[in-house]
Amino acid sequence: MPKLKDDERWNLISSLKEKRAIFDEFCKTTAERERHTKEVEAKSAIEGFKGLLAEVAEHEAKRKQELRESKAADREEGEMDDDDSDMVQQDDGEETIPGLGPDTTLELLGRYWGNDPRWKACPEDQRIALFEEHQGPVRRAAQAAREKQQKALVDNYRALLQERGVTASSRWSKMKDNLSQDERFQSVPRADREQYFRQYVAELQDSEQLQRKEKRERLALEREMQLRMKQDEEEADRRQRRAAHSDAMAAFQALLGETVKDPDAMWRDWKGRLERDPQGRATNPVLDIRECERLFREHVKAINDQATKEYRELLDEIIRPLFPSKESNEQGTKFPAALHTFEKAEKLMQNDNRFLRAPKDSR
Repeated sequence: MPKLKDDERWNLISSLKEKRAIFDEFCKTTAERERHTKEVEAKSAIEGFKGLLAEVAEHEAKRKQELRESKAADREEGEMDDDDSDMVQQDDGEETIPGLGPDTTLELLGRYWGNDPRWKACPEDQRIALFEEHQGPVRRAAQAAREKQQKALVDNYRALLQERGVTASSRWSKMKDNLSQDERFQSVPRADREQYFRQYVAELQDSEQLQRKEKRERLALEREMQLRMKQDEEEADRRQRRAAHSDAMAAFQALLGETVKDPDAMWRDWKGRLERDPQGRATNPVLDIRECERLFREHVKAINDQATKEYRELLDEIIRPLFPSKESNEQGTKFPAALHTFEKAEKLMQNDNRFLRAPKDSR
């Protein structure tokens, strides 16, 4: 305020309050104008640097086009070797202005474009950010192109190896002369040729090893299935034989039950008679002759046991009542004749079937 008092315009407004209000409004307006100016300048600096990058990129595209045309002309005339670097030497030995390729650095651009007003107007941190923003897609595209080119190169080289009959047992020392004249071999960098060859052979070895493993597993599975099928067949055959044997035994036992009733029957006497069965139940090949004899003896023993049991019941019914009581025995009562001899007792029982069925040598 002291700087303003000496000015005659200060006294044009008498109120100090009004002077302060005008002063505050002036400061606010001035600050806004300066801020707006800085924003415009910053935006202009950014747009200017972007334009500079676009101009450099255009310069690079134009330079490469001219270089390709020059190369084409040189190839026709055979006067110059192929070269497509970002920095080439002119005939007078001076370097050309660098373009904006995928390998271009901000430092390199600064050497040639650092005096451009658009370069100077843009702050360093903004230059770095805008440069990286511009170069990111360029670098990714260049990397993708290199990878695609490298893949095509390797694929062509592997196709060559396949065509020339490289196998899992091939050796580099013996195969390289056979491959060396092919363009696909020569396009691979010298340092990588043997490495790619060995990788290809290793993959073939792994593939063969995997195939051998799969074959072993397949054969093992087939053997297991065959063994399982054989076991199933054998088990089915055993079940059939057991069923047939059980049926044959049941049929022979039925034959014995139909024909053999005598507890004193002998195998040697009945063997021939049983073999003449019209149904062949005694000659079934499923039954062994010894098994038939065993079944016969078991059948006869069962008849004998049953007959003996029934005979004992008959004795209890007929003979036991003939025994005198204890009192009669003390009085000297004589035993009945049937208790003295078997012949006498036999006459009492001879008409009973239980007596007739009892074994003769055991009665």
